[in-house]
Amino acid sequence: MAFSTTTVPGDGSTRQFPVNFTLGFINRSDVKVRVGSEVDGTGAPSYRTLTWLNDGLVEIQGIIPGVDEEVVFTRTVNAEELIHDFEGDSAITEENLDQSHKQVIMLAHQILDGRFTDPFQQDLDMDGNTIINVRDPLADGDIAN
Repeated sequence: MAFSTTTVPGDGSTRQFPVNFTLGFINRSDVKVRVGSEVDGTGAPSYRTLTWLNDGLVEIQGIIPGVDEEVVFTRTVNAEELIHDFEGDSAITEENLDQSHKQVIMLAHQILDGRFTDPFQQDLDMDGNTIINVRDPLADGDIAN
């Protein structure tokens, strides 16, 4: 089960799609959509422009996705900045506290979905602990039993 991504098959005739994530989203700007394996001129993933019809429905721009073409919505919350800084000028309200908690949970969702914004940039120190239940390696460099 994915938490921070939603995949919907295209039907060849619609541009309007529901946007459903576990816990929803905090800001509409956190949501992106990619159709199929579209890339830009440099080979990087290409994302479509969204028009929000309401908080649960968007219309995507560009060519209508083909039948069974994957339309992948991702929710990516800011991992470098608090949505509310209570030490600063953010008021301690129920809404702000809820959004702050959602930010933390949604970041955990991204990790659970394997969507690290930056891959590990250093060694992982297990501090003497053991990694268990590893599958058989599939490629050179995979961890193995």
